[in-house]
Amino acid sequence: MPFSQHMPRRARVIIAALLCLHAAHGALGFGGEDVNWFFANVVYDALVAAALVVLVLRVRREPAERRAWTFIAAGTAVNLVGELLWSAGLGDPDGSLTVCDAFYAGAYPLLLVGFVLLARGHLALRQGAARLDALSAALAVGAAGVAFVLTDLHEDASNLALLPALLYPVLDLVLFAVVVAVISSQGSRLERRWLVVGAGLGLAAVADGLYYAAVDGSSSYVEGGLLDTLWPLSVLLIAHAATMERERGRRVDAPSLVLPCGLALVSIVVLATEEVRTLASWLACGALVAILLRALLTFRENERLLGLSRREALTDGLTGLPNRRALGRDLEDTLAADRPATLLFFDLDGFKLFNDTFGHPAGDALLVRLGRRLQEAVADAGTAYRMGGDEFCALLDGDPAPTFRAELSLRERGEDFDVSASLGSVALPREAHDPIEALRIADQRLYVSKEHRRASTGAQTCDALLRVLDERTPELHDHSREVALVAEGIAQRLGLAPDAVAEVRRAAELHDVGKLALPDLLLHSSAPLTAEERSRVEQHSLVGERILAAAPSLRAAARVVRATHERWDGDGYPDGLTGEEIPLGARIVAVADAYDAMTTLRPHQAPVPRREALGELQRCAGAQFDPRVVEALAAMSPAEDQPRSLPSRSRSST
Repeated sequence: MPFSQHMPRRARVIIAALLCLHAAHGALGFGGEDVNWFFANVVYDALVAAALVVLVLRVRREPAERRAWTFIAAGTAVNLVGELLWSAGLGDPDGSLTVCDAFYAGAYPLLLVGFVLLARGHLALRQGAARLDALSAALAVGAAGVAFVLTDLHEDASNLALLPALLYPVLDLVLFAVVVAVISSQGSRLERRWLVVGAGLGLAAVADGLYYAAVDGSSSYVEGGLLDTLWPLSVLLIAHAATMERERGRRVDAPSLVLPCGLALVSIVVLATEEVRTLASWLACGALVAILLRALLTFRENERLLGLSRREALTDGLTGLPNRRALGRDLEDTLAADRPATLLFFDLDGFKLFNDTFGHPAGDALLVRLGRRLQEAVADAGTAYRMGGDEFCALLDGDPAPTFRAELSLRERGEDFDVSASLGSVALPREAHDPIEALRIADQRLYVSKEHRRASTGAQTCDALLRVLDERTPELHDHSREVALVAEGIAQRLGLAPDAVAEVRRAAELHDVGKLALPDLLLHSSAPLTAEERSRVEQHSLVGERILAAAPSLRAAARVVRATHERWDGDGYPDGLTGEEIPLGARIVAVADAYDAMTTLRPHQAPVPRREALGELQRCAGAQFDPRVVEALAAMSPAEDQPRSLPSRSRSST
């Protein structure tokens, strides 16, 4: 439980009421001499004693910062002894040196040590700016104190009778300057309890200054007056700060230069004051020099941060390579200089699968390794860049000889992964005259290269699966080829893009690959199928999807194969999709499959003429088949959809 919660509310109320009563008596002066003595001594000492009790309880019950508050409590205790001796009649209101002064003065070193210990964990004095802030604050406070509080210091220093009264404002200013230095060094991270401590020490300085002025003769001091309330109030404020919880630098929404500017203004006012004392002038000048050095330090720090910000704006945060913005700047410089260069644009192949398999931290580590290798590969001829994601670039000066080395550096293989890179390159300035055009051409060539890689990989995998299908069931292999040719023609009639036509053809070639999982007896049976056998046969599209999905280059075909037995009216399998929910490729393959089944010679079925086959498809359009796909097939010429009548081959003839 924080110490602040140990303080009973009743005790707080009693102390506050007693302090208000003491202030009211000092302001109004009610009662006779006895009442005046009671408030000036008993109530006064009771308030100081209450502050000491709070500090002692803070030391006993709260281990945090115990040493600092122990010294502050000890200083308060020594001060209380001096107050008690004063109440016993051993003091002198005229300022002469007495035994009380020994205790009053003895309290200051203890308080100073306590405040320094308390500030040690709060000051960021390892930073030059914090040191200068603290120094300028201390000097400005000292200058103001000497100029406006100790105005006759040079004259009164020789008057020994005034030295005791003069000593306390000087010591107060030292303590107050330390606290202001702490507050100033905290910058925008200000702790509220230091403000309370500063207020307490400020009140003590004001009270001792007024007392010194009374002793000096420029004003009058009346024991028990309102001035007497300031001393116990200052001690109680410090005790209240002891009950406040330590904060971790609450941020103050104010510009960081507000306090230095305020200190500079104080110093200027001191220097502008007529008949200002020499010591005050030197202190004010010192404060201004410290503030000037602080401004120079701030300027240098801002320049450093600006340079760092610029570097970060041009640097990729993960790999440390220059980023897209840096590439744009370098491309502009290269094209403006009209010197030969080569722009290489890389996109990683297989990285997404690597990332999904091993996780994003491993993916980030791979990008860092590949970026470092690319930079090493082109270090002698240019600069490597990371564009973001899994895209890299390199800008080579003149000869593009390191191109192969750069492409090879972006490859990494493992037991379960193979990451490589597709490349698009542009010769500058021969093929492009501005950065946007250069990147556009490089991106287009990269896309062509990537599509070629995908097509090549997909074709190899497709050929391997077709070879397996041919070895297992030659008639299915031949049927798949015929379906693929018809499906390709339909896709072209529908106006699909070339890459989409290629995907439809590939799915048509592999639409029966799931039948590899069916036993020969079931696959070649001419007898009607039982319900259980039919259910097993209907699973072949799901099996085909699983087989194809294992190859990344065939995942698009896998989705089409799954839906090749869906019906337009929703009565198909395996998902019961309807209409446009069925992938267009699957709708095309379904029509081509049915057309080839009707027009091709089979062991137990004679082929039907093309016209009858089209009529049957048109009759089922809108129910089993997509009407638009059937119309596209009907619009094809007989030469386009004519079966090739490839003879069924035996295994021995393959």
